[in-house]
Amino acid sequence: MTVDEIKQNVSMRDVLAKYGVSVGRNGMCNCPIHGEKHPSMKVYADGYKCFACNSAGDIFKFVQEMEHCDFKEAFLILGGSYERKSDRARDIAKAKF
Repeated sequence: MTVDEIKQNVSMRDVLAKYGVSVGRNGMCNCPIHGEKHPSMKVYADGYKCFACNSAGDIFKFVQEMEHCDFKEAFLILGGSYERKSDRARDIAKAKF
């Protein structure tokens, strides 16, 4: 899947649920990034904003924060895949199998 496909199919609430974070009806939750006991993170359809630690971003940024990884690894964690259409060796290998 591409970045756009992931963003269309995976919501911020889906990602939070995978990390065991429950979001209230008002869209607020405890921030798992800095660990707290009171809700300070606002969850939107396409992102989040923590008013305590000032962390904000989309699903990719959230996974990066939680897993302490770069964008590429977050992309792969969320189901992304890389394809090199111009890689002749890969095309030849696929044709043999």
